[in-house]
Amino acid sequence: YDASANFFNPATLTGLTNITVTLGCMTEHPRGRMKSDVPNGRTTSMDPGVFFLPHFHLAVPLPWDFTFGLGVMPEYGLGSEYEDAWDLNFNSIDTTVMSFTVNPNLAYRITDKWSVGAGLRFLFFDFEQHSIPVQGVRQRLKGDNEMEDLGWQVGTKYDIFDNFAVGLVYKSKTDVHVSGKSDPSGYEGLPAAYAAQFAAIDGPARTMLELPQSITFGCNWDITKTWHLGTMVAWTDWSSVDTLDFRLNKVTKPINLRWEDTWRLGVAPSWDFAENWTALASYV
Repeated sequence: YDASANFFNPATLTGLTNITVTLGCMTEHPRGRMKSDVPNGRTTSMDPGVFFLPHFHLAVPLPWDFTFGLGVMPEYGLGSEYEDAWDLNFNSIDTTVMSFTVNPNLAYRITDKWSVGAGLRFLFFDFEQHSIPVQGVRQRLKGDNEMEDLGWQVGTKYDIFDNFAVGLVYKSKTDVHVSGKSDPSGYEGLPAAYAAQFAAIDGPARTMLELPQSITFGCNWDITKTWHLGTMVAWTDWSSVDTLDFRLNKVTKPINLRWEDTWRLGVAPSWDFAENWTALASYV
């Protein structure tokens, strides 16, 4: 057990008997190539940046079998960057989505084997995108939600045997209301008809994004005192995110996504190879 239970399953916070802090950082190095579906389209590689994802978790045991938890971590993010001259530069050359969640939780041990937990998820969401819609014109779209959006989660854990436990977590959808500015530049010298099109989207911008609900089931098996095995399966309702409607000043720009639900399967063995040291590997 550690305080990252705030994110994975708040019910397992009851397994902590002392004030516990978990602090760490993950890195991601995404790579990808895009082949544009246009005549004579070419394949372009994305700039493989390095992203740092810090996280902080706190757990505090309380009287009467309660435990308080607090997590601060990134949940959603995206970064992609392509050269200015690539075939789809009119769509995007640089897109960044950054978010973090502040997640207070309260867990309760019902019996020695059964615990429940629930919490709120205060979400900050920041979006920025750059594109070159026509030669000589650069478009910048930026906004955030000012941390005004809220979701929730509830989880449970049951010890079937002393060395085998199962858990279930539900996370609600979160409606994210992003507002900011659409800022095209360099269009003033275009013919009047084209310049008017860019002038119409120069100003306030806003959109609403629905981050989907999810259900996760997992189990943990303490094979021996030093060897452990965790597994999980998660469903995320991405098909509910059907369309994004950007309101750019006086123009509405719909984007049809047609996303499908995702299923995520994972397995993670771990080994306590020395006092206070654990090695863990996972595959998802």
